[in-house]
Amino acid sequence: MGGEEHDRCCAIRPCAPPAGAVRTFDRQLDSNWFRDFEGTTRRAGPARVQICGRQLPDGSTRRWIAVHTRHLDGLEPAAARELGGALTDAADEIERLN
Repeated sequence: MGGEEHDRCCAIRPCAPPAGAVRTFDRQLDSNWFRDFEGTTRRAGPARVQICGRQLPDGSTRRWIAVHTRHLDGLEPAAARELGGALTDAADEIERLN
């Protein structure tokens, strides 16, 4: 990293990790500087429901829900309710944090 790019990176004042962040990643440059982060994870049958997000240099954040699974077809009613509950809980958490 050198020149103007280095100057812009160093001009970013350090900011605290976002509320609820469990893991933060290094800053990256797209059209602006940002860093991604991971929040809480819930298990729901064969799936993991995870809050993820992106933080900008001014400290503002955008959060979303990711569902990770190998196979999510043919859910029985109980598993569907468990997944639905995990998604609802994650959505509620994002609303509290925003």
